[in-house]
Amino acid sequence: MTREVGGPDACRKKQHSARPEQAALIQKARNIGPDERGARFPGLWLAGTVFFTVAAIGSYGVTLLFALPCAYMVWERVRCPTYRALKHIRAASRSPSEHADRTVAMAVASAPGSWSVQREAGMYLLDRRAPQEATTCLMDAFHLFPGDKRPYLVLAAIAAIDADRLEEAEMSLQRFLGTSEPEKSDLDALIVGLLALVFQKQGDPIRALEIVNRLPLRRRDLNHPLLVGLCVRASAKYSLGKRADAKRDLDRVHAIDPEFPMLTETEKSRYPDP
Repeated sequence: MTREVGGPDACRKKQHSARPEQAALIQKARNIGPDERGARFPGLWLAGTVFFTVAAIGSYGVTLLFALPCAYMVWERVRCPTYRALKHIRAASRSPSEHADRTVAMAVASAPGSWSVQREAGMYLLDRRAPQEATTCLMDAFHLFPGDKRPYLVLAAIAAIDADRLEEAEMSLQRFLGTSEPEKSDLDALIVGLLALVFQKQGDPIRALEIVNRLPLRRRDLNHPLLVGLCVRASAKYSLGKRADAKRDLDRVHAIDPEFPMLTETEKSRYPDP
């Protein structure tokens, strides 16, 4: 059963509350091993086919014995559902449209067990402002991927927060909280910061502060994950009436990056709804 993409609700533009530099995260998720069978073009097999076929001219056809298995591997790989689905998704990404949305939905349905397909579809759907469908794909990729799941987790959690699927984001992030080392890893720092953001959005600023205080926010050289944490801490402090402390946190963010994406929403916390 294909997922419906590109409907009125799916394409509604939303203000992303905690969108890290996703290009770096996507690249990290794409590069991290292991490679999925069928996800890449069989270039080496194709080169082997050409080489042994050309060599057969001077070897009375003997090297065709090597060219045939290479050609078979090329044929098998390009027929693989994962390869074909990724090809369709990448083509859709170059020319996004409602027709491309349907193509992506069919590609996802054709390779439900492929983490590469789910990941690429999820990123396409985020670009199309369809956070609900993107969350489903990215969560599937997170669960399917057999290696270091943290890049997939962060991408899925960001989509889930955008889609207001806070309980799902909380459950996934909590699994990694106990083993996280935010002092040593930017990914772990993002996991902690996003979990704190989930609790803040759920109306639990005390729990949000408890989580976010695990981050090394006293550093002078705060990077993107730590700025996320600082914004979450400011928002939680506003909720608890600690306005002066919250303002100091926001002033630090302003000083480092006045265009930081979370600043606008965090500053709204100064004026809670009546």
